[in-house]
Amino acid sequence: MDLRIKNVAKIKSADLKLNGITVIAGNNNTGKSTIGKIVFSVFNSLADIETKIQKQKENMIYQVLLRKAEDFSAQEGVLSGFKISPIRLRRYARELAMESEGEKLRSIIQEYSRNIKHESEKMISDITEEIRRIKDLPEERLVKSAVSGYFDQIFDSEINNIYHADKDAVIEAAIKGKELYISFHENRCRELKCPFKILNSAVYLDNPFILDCLNNGTDGKNLVEWNTVNKLRGNNNIVDNVVQYNFIEDRMQEVLSRLNEVSSGSIQHDESCFYYYKDKNTNVKFSINNLSAGLKTFVIIKALLENGAIQEKDVLILDEPEIHLHPSWQMIYAEVITLLQKAFDLTIMLTTHSSHFLEALQLFAGKHGISEKCSYYLAEDEGDGCIFKDMSDDITPIYAQLVNPSILLDKIRYEVEDAADE
Repeated sequence: MDLRIKNVAKIKSADLKLNGITVIAGNNNTGKSTIGKIVFSVFNSLADIETKIQKQKENMIYQVLLRKAEDFSAQEGVLSGFKISPIRLRRYARELAMESEGEKLRSIIQEYSRNIKHESEKMISDITEEIRRIKDLPEERLVKSAVSGYFDQIFDSEINNIYHADKDAVIEAAIKGKELYISFHENRCRELKCPFKILNSAVYLDNPFILDCLNNGTDGKNLVEWNTVNKLRGNNNIVDNVVQYNFIEDRMQEVLSRLNEVSSGSIQHDESCFYYYKDKNTNVKFSINNLSAGLKTFVIIKALLENGAIQEKDVLILDEPEIHLHPSWQMIYAEVITLLQKAFDLTIMLTTHSSHFLEALQLFAGKHGISEKCSYYLAEDEGDGCIFKDMSDDITPIYAQLVNPSILLDKIRYEVEDAADE
C-alpha cells in the first residue's frame, strides 16, 4: 500500500510505503505516532462499513421506537404506559432495519404498537414514515458521518493541520491499483472515495498496561485502547476459537517458539471473568495486573495470536514497542515481528528510538528473507508541520540520530574525567 498524507494533525506531508514492515524513527514530537493513528483510523472506520451503516440505521430505528413508547407513557401515565422490554425493542429495531416488504414492515409495527398498548392507524403511519426516512438516508452521507466520527474520536477534533487549518486534510492510499481518497475540512469528512471493500482491521499497540483493562474495565479509555481490549478478549465461542487456532497453528509455530522463550504461559479467565496468567512450566496462576511491563508486551502479542485477533493481511501498529524491554528481550521481540510479517503477510508499522532494536529488525529481516519488504523513514519537524524522509536505500542518517546521545555522553564523560585530573 502506498500512503500519502497532507495536512493531517501535525503532519505537513508524508509519502510512505506500507508493504511489509515500515519503520519510522525520529525525535519526539515529529508526528510518528500520528501516522499510526491515521492508518488505524482508515482501516477500522471503513472495514465492514456496510454492516456498520446497517447497525447505525438499526440504532436510529431503536431510538424512534423508544421515543414513541416513552411519549405515549408520558401521556397515559406510568402505570398504563411503557411496558415493553429493551431486548424486545431491540429485536423490533433489528427486524425493521432488515425488512423492506411493506406488509411485513406494517405487521412488525402493529405488534410493537400492541405491546405498548397504543395500536392506532396514526401511530403505525407515523412510525412507518420515520423508518422510511431513515432507510432512505444516502449511504454516502452515512459513510462520511461514520468516518468523521471515528477520526474525531482518535484525533480529539484536531484532524486538520494545526498550522494550516484552512487547508483540507488529505489521505490517499493506493491498494492493488485502486485509489482511496479521504479529505477533511474543519474536522469533518468532505470527500470520500473508496472503490474497494476494506476487509482487514488494524491493531494499535502503544501501552502494555492496556492488558490490565481486562480486569479493571475500559471506563475512560479511548477508542484505540477499547479496540485493543476488545481484541484481547477475543471470541467467546469455544468452537470458533478452536477452528481458528487450528487453521493458523502451523504458521504460528515459529512465532510461538520465540514468544515462549519469554512467555511460556497464557491468559485465561475463570467463571467470574477474572483474567489471570498461568505459567505453563509451573502451573502457577496470578493476576495479569501483576505481570511486569516487559512480559505484558509479549503476552499481548501471544494472546492476540491465540484468540485469532490477528488475521492474514491485517495491519499491526506498534508505537515504540521496545520501550519497556531489556535489550535481550528487544532482540527476541524484533524477531517475533519479522516472523509475524512473514507468516501472516501483515502490514506492520512501527516507531522506535532504539538503534539496537532497529539493527535487530534489519538483521532478522535478512535472516528470514523479507528485507525487500522493509521500509525506513526519518521524521522531521519543519516548524510548520512534520515531514517524512525515505531512508530505505541508506539508513545511516537514522542511526546517526539515534546514537547522537551516546556521542554526547562520551563528550560529557571526557569533560568530567579532565576536570577530575586537574
